Amino acid sequence: MKKLLLLPVVLFGAWSAYWVVGKNTLMGALAEAKTDLRKDGIELSTAAVKVKGYPLRYQAALSGVDMKSETSHYSAEAVSLKASALKPTVWTLSADKPVRIQMRGNDDQPYDFILAGEEMRVEMGSSVTGKLKSVQATMRGLKAVAAPGGLAPPVIAIDSGDLSITPSAAPLQNGMSARFDISGVRLGNNAGGDLQRAFGPFISRIQGTGVAAGLASLDADDMSAWQNAGAITVPDFAMQWGKVAFHGEVNLDMSPSGANGAATLGVSDADALVQTFVEAGMLTQGQALGATFLLMAAPQDAQGRTVLTFPIENNALTLFGQTLHKF
Repeated sequence: MKKLLLLPVVLFGAWSAYWVVGKNTLMGALAEAKTDLRKDGIELSTAAVKVKGYPLRYQAALSGVDMKSETSHYSAEAVSLKASALKPTVWTLSADKPVRIQMRGNDDQPYDFILAGEEMRVEMGSSVTGKLKSVQATMRGLKAVAAPGGLAPPVIAIDSGDLSITPSAAPLQNGMSARFDISGVRLGNNAGGDLQRAFGPFISRIQGTGVAAGLASLDADDMSAWQNAGAITVPDFAMQWGKVAFHGEVNLDMSPSGANGAATLGVSDADALVQTFVEAGMLTQGQALGATFLLMAAPQDAQGRTVLTFPIENNALTLFGQTLHKF
């Protein structure tokens, strides 16, 4: 009888010890993250970290978060991290207040903006050693506004979006599976270059699933190796941009010089596509006439869409021999 009476006490003590171990693991992971980021030239600092939530969850409140590198600077007044005590390696991060981001884009533009939204949530899964394995992000009512004297980013608003990158299931275990579904994307002035002049500043929806082959984890070293020798396969890419809808597949090989491959897409209105390129000054009337003859011989998919192949070489997207966009 005494042993039975002692059992709840033992279990309570064991669970309390488990919770404390989880808390210490979180604090250790934050310290390890600072060390790992510093190796990559990124400084992460927090004014204070408080962990509560005993006994069923962990809830960490980070204040005065500051992360900077040579090309970017992120600062937030308050960030919260949450996890179930039963899944201590899966954390949900949310920004409780607007954050300020300073960064240099691929075009070397120095962006400086305030990012706010109805919901900004990221779920991060790691191995027991703390290596980042997966990310799932949810955003609602996202808006980016230029800071005083700063420059807004290429994307200034998103109505809703869900993104996930997780380890691939068998038989494609050597990689990460990806899913994205983003609606109501508003581009800043000339953010899309010639493509924006052709299709306009509003993208109704972008969605698809695929695999980043050769990507072992989301850590900086693995990402760098993948960018030099990985691959991307998106078999069901879809986008509605302006008057034209696209649906098909994208296959790319990564290299130090950029992505190479092709996007093979069914186009809802091929004539409208050519006309938008003419109106944007991307094709002359003579080139448009030649393109029209090419379209007559182009195959069609099961939905009657004209199927076009957009070659991609060293991050440059082309069609009819003309470069449409450099990523």
